[in-house]
Amino acid sequence: MEPIYKGKAYLFDVAVTVSDVAVDITGDSLKCYINKSLDDSTPDLELTATLSDPTNGIASFAIEISESDLPVGVYHCQVDWILAGGRIFTVVDEDAEIKAVIK
Repeated sequence: MEPIYKGKAYLFDVAVTVSDVAVDITGDSLKCYINKSLDDSTPDLELTATLSDPTNGIASFAIEISESDLPVGVYHCQVDWILAGGRIFTVVDEDAEIKAVIK
């Protein structure tokens, strides 16, 4: 994941694939959780995706300027794919860095 700059808007896409084949996610949803600690049950930031190209498994997330105003540091980013029937799969599990903006 590219760095997120404190106080700046940020957009990113997630491609849902199974065995490197795009999955139709029409009717499903994706949630992104960004948190400083792995132990904390309340994320610092929770986002819901827009299904930008659902037949090809593409979902888009937007972090608004006010949402990126988090302390600088390394965060954990997890994206869950929630199927219409209720099953949940983690499709992204990686670090994300919040960086300061030099003015």
